[in-house]
Amino acid sequence: MYSESFEYFRPRTLAEAAKLLKKHKGSRLLAGGHSLLPAMKFRLATAKALVDLGAIAGLSGIKAKGKTLEIGATTTHAEIAASPLVRKSCPILSEAASQIGDIQVRNRGTIGGSIAHADPAADLPTVLVALGATVVAKGPKGVRKIRAENFFVGAPDLDDTITRLKAYAAAGADCLYAPSSSTLTDPSPSHVGQRPFATLNEKRPAS
Repeated sequence: MYSESFEYFRPRTLAEAAKLLKKHKGSRLLAGGHSLLPAMKFRLATAKALVDLGAIAGLSGIKAKGKTLEIGATTTHAEIAASPLVRKSCPILSEAASQIGDIQVRNRGTIGGSIAHADPAADLPTVLVALGATVVAKGPKGVRKIRAENFFVGAPDLDDTITRLKAYAAAGADCLYAPSSSTLTDPSPSHVGQRPFATLNEKRPAS
């Protein structure tokens, strides 16, 4: 099965991406594509146009700010898993990222794309909630900061673009991450009961 036809755009700035989303009704943002494209191929999702975020400077990268770890939305799972900074300051996030899909998925899939897709059985949403992470998004109403536990509830604002994630650096915490034992064989949400488990035994400040 093939997806419906669509237009493709690769803007250089967030402002240009926002204009494209407004101009082309029914368009979708594209990061790594490993969640959206399979869903489109199975016609579980459609898009009149894809707006690729890959060429926008400043949307990727990992840095520490005090006790907070900031990760750009287009940072790949492989980059997160391999980052010495993440391994040291937030090992549970590094461990989860290292177990996502296979090496092809980890090298192309992004943290922003994963949480925007919000698959019920995805690895990262559960970990980000356990970490008390904050999702930073930019849209027509300006910059918004949304706690992870609130981000994954209800319908998302499709006019917003996730720009980065802020997570509490939990190097000294007791962490446990257990991925789902089942393997995803189709992109449907029928595996909602198979979500991973993550726990963090330390009081977390607001990120």
